[in-house]
Amino acid sequence: MNLQDHLKSGERYANTDLRKPCSKIVCYDGFDVSVQASSVHYSTPRDDEGPYTHVELGYPSEPVEAWAEYAEDPDDLIKTVYPYVPIGLVEAVLEAHGGVDWTATIKEKKE
Repeated sequence: MNLQDHLKSGERYANTDLRKPCSKIVCYDGFDVSVQASSVHYSTPRDDEGPYTHVELGYPSEPVEAWAEYAEDPDDLIKTVYPYVPIGLVEAVLEAHGGVDWTATIKEKKE
């Protein structure tokens, strides 16, 4: 699995074309963050198909200075949303945290 696949993995709500949010991304060092992209998120393109060049982030488990300029609330880098963050920057930060632990990420989705 990769980040683009994960972003399209959300199930659909009953009787609608809208997707449920994806599970949080969990990294090997324990860092986690919500990464979303769809027709209702701050993403480019703003659709349910991708591939995505910019994504919406939210509520990282620790502040990430590399994302600070995108924060809706720059005074609280943990309890905020980050619209239109370049996906390459997201991937770089996830790699700096040891990469995505897909087993833990998928487990998060089931809980």
